[in-house]
Amino acid sequence: MKIAVINGTEKRGVTYRMKEIFLEQFRDDSEITEYYLPKDGPGFCMGCTACFRNNQIRCKDSEKVQKIEDKRKASFKKKLGSIAQKMRAIDYSRPGHTGVVVKAKFYAVRMPQTSLGKQNPEYTDFKYWNENGWIGKARPWKCH
Repeated sequence: MKIAVINGTEKRGVTYRMKEIFLEQFRDDSEITEYYLPKDGPGFCMGCTACFRNNQIRCKDSEKVQKIEDKRKASFKKKLGSIAQKMRAIDYSRPGHTGVVVKAKFYAVRMPQTSLGKQNPEYTDFKYWNENGWIGKARPWKCH
């Protein structure tokens, strides 16, 4: 299996360690390529438009940018097209709908917030829920 990992920073913190634990399962039988931004990423666009006026190869960062094989580009294009069609099919003139599962989860989380708030009114989550009125009658899915 080929795996590409794009690390958003060179800092080796919690996310880095979690990524390492995850990848450990694949190290023996996979080809793992890791990129660290900003070091391995292309530089910021200088706006020279050489890629448009002449050829993409004229871009000063073409050796980095061109690594995205045509097959991957086609896959991205197909997925993005599918998502765009779904987004276009939505009737945005109608208000959103919150399903029963989401409402049930809200009430399941609301119960401990209420009891924790009674025990400690300075509890941060309780204060947030209370400020939004969710401990009372207000609900996040209803317009204010």
